[in-house]
Amino acid sequence: MKTKFSLRIKFAAALFVLIVLSACTKTKENAKLESEPSTVRIEYSNLINGYKVTAIWKPVYVKHGCAYGAAIVEFYNPKDSVKFDVTNGYFAIDIKKLPFSYDKDSLKVVRFNETNITLLYKEMNNKTNENFGNTWEPFFFQDVDFDNVKDLIMEEYGQGQRAGACFRAYKLDEKGQREEQIFNITYVEPFFSLDNNSKIDYANKRIEIVRCCGSCAYETKIYSIDEKESSSYGGNKFFLEFIKQEKYNSDEGKCYEETYRIIDGSKVFESQREIVNN
Repeated sequence: MKTKFSLRIKFAAALFVLIVLSACTKTKENAKLESEPSTVRIEYSNLINGYKVTAIWKPVYVKHGCAYGAAIVEFYNPKDSVKFDVTNGYFAIDIKKLPFSYDKDSLKVVRFNETNITLLYKEMNNKTNENFGNTWEPFFFQDVDFDNVKDLIMEEYGQGQRAGACFRAYKLDEKGQREEQIFNITYVEPFFSLDNNSKIDYANKRIEIVRCCGSCAYETKIYSIDEKESSSYGGNKFFLEFIKQEKYNSDEGKCYEETYRIIDGSKVFESQREIVNN
């Protein structure tokens, strides 16, 4: 009995030591994590549309090959000293460009191996009639209101339809940017609904907002320039001219696209066509 009691005492003592050592290790690890920086600084080495761009960024998550998180992005034009900043809760960069360590199970950034990162911005020509925008850079410049001045477009990663991107448009002008003007189009339709399914039709000066609701359930809103009235900020004003809706006829087993013209806020039927899948 004495031997068994002695063994129990030794086992309890050993277990106590292990618990204490484990607690100390966790405390050290927590202290190390708390002492590590929670943000990184991104600087682009080339001028982008005339601006020097830097960002204070807190990347947390990883999704579809990109790290993303909240950022404050500063734009500075060295030519005329114009400066402004924009916040973006879903600022994203390709993980191949970043010196980070990741947890593959939780899909999170676990360590910044560098906190001052310099990147080269890749400019692309977005002025096409294809789908609007891109997702290979977290922002870009494109004329979206047909006034021949490029606007700032910020990508909000993963916040669009079907986990795609949505975009926030900020109004710029050729004379320099004042802070009170930058949000003139941001929360106004059709700009408020821009995502990577939207289309900018430069030939007809129209903006198409496409909603994907499944097979034979698409809806397209077509906005055109209002020639009779200007916007409150002096630029082009847009109005909803057409709505195209896909509808399935279960009796015929066919899908149709119906087009409605918007008159005084009401839908007026204009045409119908069968959608034939090749």
